[in-house]
Amino acid sequence: MNFVRPNTPEAAKFGKQVERANRKFGGAEVCHGCRRKLKSGEMEYIGLARKRGHLMVVAGCCRHLLKSLVGFSVWYSAAVMPAKWLGVIPPKGRA
Repeated sequence: MNFVRPNTPEAAKFGKQVERANRKFGGAEVCHGCRRKLKSGEMEYIGLARKRGHLMVVAGCCRHLLKSLVGFSVWYSAAVMPAKWLGVIPPKGRA
């Protein structure tokens, strides 16, 4: 597996896949495995599901549901996000 550089067509494709997974499994603010609401600052694991092979974004509680890891992130609620980060993050989208 290769590293995907930001601002490339591959990175845009990956972002769309994550957005699709978020729509399918209840949004960016929940663990796709157990539907638990994420805590701000919580680590998310992006990977392929063991059973069906589809992309999922899970918290540490459901890491066992992934057969391979393809990315990771940290989820922050808008209410506690540092103000200097707000200019960097796209104003729309949920990935």
